[in-house]
Amino acid sequence: MFKIRLYDPQQPSDLANMYRICLLTADNGGDASHLYSHPEMIGDFFAAPYCELEPTLAFVLEDSQGVCGYIIGALDTATFNQTMNKTWLPKIRKKYPVSTTPETLSSSEQWLSNLIHTDLELDEDVADYPSHLHIDLLPRAQKQGQGKALMLALWQALKKAGSPAVHLGVSRQNTNAVGFYKTIGFKTIQTYDTVFMMGKKL
Repeated sequence: MFKIRLYDPQQPSDLANMYRICLLTADNGGDASHLYSHPEMIGDFFAAPYCELEPTLAFVLEDSQGVCGYIIGALDTATFNQTMNKTWLPKIRKKYPVSTTPETLSSSEQWLSNLIHTDLELDEDVADYPSHLHIDLLPRAQKQGQGKALMLALWQALKKAGSPAVHLGVSRQNTNAVGFYKTIGFKTIQTYDTVFMMGKKL
């Protein structure tokens, strides 16, 4: 049995599980532990800020073994980016300074370091899709309708908050995810070298 509930900032294990799941799904849906010498690095950028800045748009998925998935979102990407630039990124830039020996970093670490040390900007291609989201599920929760259930929970919260549409970025190599997003109504907004930008009206 699966259960979806709102992320609980008073329950430290929720955030710890998000960090864990973020890392275990960061390699195009697979375990990225071998790609990061700092296991928290990916979660520090792609999970934790959403929990701190927009906790009412963060949901976790539980089964009998514990938390096995989550979905997180930002109501207005432009506002979220501004807050990230001012309050969140400066903190993690101190935690992960620019390496003096970048050749010792994996390509994934170099990519993420570049993201951390670059201010976020709004992509004009998603102007009509002001909200955005990230969703990750462990293998034991996949292909059972739980991804769609998480999406519905977030969509409802976004609509209630006044959002007209939502977007996400997905690796072009992650064909399973791309297929899933298409089946639940996302369309491709823009195609980049390694990423599809996809959006859905709410």
